[in-house]
Amino acid sequence: MATERDQNREGRATVLNNLGGLYLLQRKADQAIHCFEEAGQIFQETNNHYNYAATQAGLGSIYQDQGRYKDALDKFLEALAVYQKLENMHGIGSTLANIATLYLYSKHIEEAASVYQQALAVFIQIGDQGNITKTLGNIALVRQEQNNREEALEYFEQALEGYRELGDRHGEVTVLVNLARLHHQRGDTKQAQLFASQARLLAESLGFTDELDRLQTIFN
Repeated sequence: MATERDQNREGRATVLNNLGGLYLLQRKADQAIHCFEEAGQIFQETNNHYNYAATQAGLGSIYQDQGRYKDALDKFLEALAVYQKLENMHGIGSTLANIATLYLYSKHIEEAASVYQQALAVFIQIGDQGNITKTLGNIALVRQEQNNREEALEYFEQALEGYRELGDRHGEVTVLVNLARLHHQRGDTKQAQLFASQARLLAESLGFTDELDRLQTIFN
């Protein structure tokens, strides 16, 4: 039974955790780390395992952005262990996806491929269409890194269909740009230009300047 003191401390920890997430979005790493660390300590002391795992995952994301890959992996693995103990499938899937992305960024491609497949299996099990689609796109990037362009194409096409079904226009543009790049690498200029044109039209209409910038790098 939680005491009133514990409830007050958890209230403070929840505010700190939310604030850490806000700082994370604003790329204010030092402030975010401070908030997540303090919140995590309180959640651990009050046996709030789920929220403790969330703080560790938040710290992992910050360390990944800073290039501190070992520290990031340690935090993600700590979060994963808690989610597995709680049998929280969404937490398990999301953390596996984070670990796979970390491996991709740090050029551990085979590990990334394996862990993305594990994450995909979890998301399929719980019917999380958004994360299924995102993970399909990430697996395509891994296949591209492995120079397996045919499989990359298949995964990108599945991701494109998924984003269109979800109505996620930014995801759709991202995959269109990736398809343009992939076809350019395959030497299929006609298809590359086709996907680039689709991406440009959609990105311009919706103001996705980040994807327009990515398009510029393909044909230079």
